[in-house]
Amino acid sequence: CRFLSALAVLAERRDLLEKIILTKSFCNEGIYQVRLCKDGRWKVVLIDDLFPCNQYNMFKYSKARRKQLWVPIIEKAAAKLHGSYRALESGLTTEALALLTGQPCERIELQGMVKEHQCYCRFLMGASCDLDKSLGERHYEEMGLIPNHAYSLLDVQEVQGNKLVRLRNPWGKKSWRGPWCDHSKEWKSISGSVKKKIKLDGNDKGIFWMELAHFQRYYSSVSVCKAHKDWSELRVKGTFPPHGLLPWKFVTFTALQPCELNLGLFQKSFRGEGDIKDAFVDLLIVVLENNTEDKPSLYKRVICNSQRSSKSFTGCDVTIKHGMYTVACLAFKHWKTDCSFVTEDDLDKLNKEFVLSIHSSDFIISDEVDTMHPRYKHALADTIIQLAMDRGQKCEYKDGMVIYGLFWHGVISVVENRSTHLYAHIKVDCSEGSFQLPTRGSMTTADSIPPKHRYSYLISLSLCN
Repeated sequence: CRFLSALAVLAERRDLLEKIILTKSFCNEGIYQVRLCKDGRWKVVLIDDLFPCNQYNMFKYSKARRKQLWVPIIEKAAAKLHGSYRALESGLTTEALALLTGQPCERIELQGMVKEHQCYCRFLMGASCDLDKSLGERHYEEMGLIPNHAYSLLDVQEVQGNKLVRLRNPWGKKSWRGPWCDHSKEWKSISGSVKKKIKLDGNDKGIFWMELAHFQRYYSSVSVCKAHKDWSELRVKGTFPPHGLLPWKFVTFTALQPCELNLGLFQKSFRGEGDIKDAFVDLLIVVLENNTEDKPSLYKRVICNSQRSSKSFTGCDVTIKHGMYTVACLAFKHWKTDCSFVTEDDLDKLNKEFVLSIHSSDFIISDEVDTMHPRYKHALADTIIQLAMDRGQKCEYKDGMVIYGLFWHGVISVVENRSTHLYAHIKVDCSEGSFQLPTRGSMTTADSIPPKHRYSYLISLSLCN
């Protein structure tokens, strides 16, 4: 259903749909090319027009009205890309939207108000109807809803003071039976012109309106695909090494004028390859503004960061001004802190591949650098330190000692000795913890920090999937 939900919202954007099916007309030979974006990488899939059918000679899986072929063609291409039709089962709508569009996606938990501006931007959106056990499945059946099901979110409107949400069941049937459904009493006071404008009368096609309050009650999250027509796209491939002494890749860019950025970080999804979720690393994006002056510090500040996520992708967005910036892609879960046991033969197995996508509303000048570059020799440590200082808690002590602590699926500690003549002696003991990865290879450390110097220590917690 999450794949069909994504296809249903995609049908609202013909420009995006035409970018997927590269074969633009009916092919007598029965061969079609389909373009999909798997794990952040564009792939062209070649398929034939032999589709699985049941004993009644009807499509066994997805189909479209009026015998349109685009639905089974895209579905078969996705099944081939992942190994089978079964591999398309379950998952999040955001994953399906990213596969179909290659655009940045995010999942919004419905704990507050719906971001109505997402609809005004014509972003593609889906909604998850999860089962509330306190209500029971029978209640959902009575209200015309399907629990643990993905819907397409088509529109948000305010009708004479009533905030309404328009949804589609990708099955094309079974609709909401509560307030504001078709022919309900709530529509009696609404003029015919308004009803025509908002396209009422779609219940028999699985399309319906419901009040925002009911939407927030029955739906748990909204999946948003930030699909823009004219944005620039950059994709960078890289690897996460198993320790900090190997080259780490960074992306630098210059913005010539203010613009919006949407960033996505992808790793191999393993869909269709069995239950091997432990192979995911903890993805994290950090966007930093560079120091353009000749200063020891590489960065001015952190301007944006994603959530740390042990899933197939994570993302963030930010509006930037004219200037120079660095994008750092981080992961620590796979680290081997004792580097002496990491041989050249091990690196191919320990390195974790990633793809970074950057969509920008204006042209940017980008470059790829790594920690072998003299200017970026300490970029990895500088990124972690800057993240702790800008996002962590600051505590000041006597004799000019300042501690920054970022408690974020682990601990990043930065100690700053501002004294001009005193040394600071620091001991860290995390030996009683569990599921922890110390980047220095030991749960206990002791350091002596000279005047006007900094110390950093990172304990990364193993994230559960």
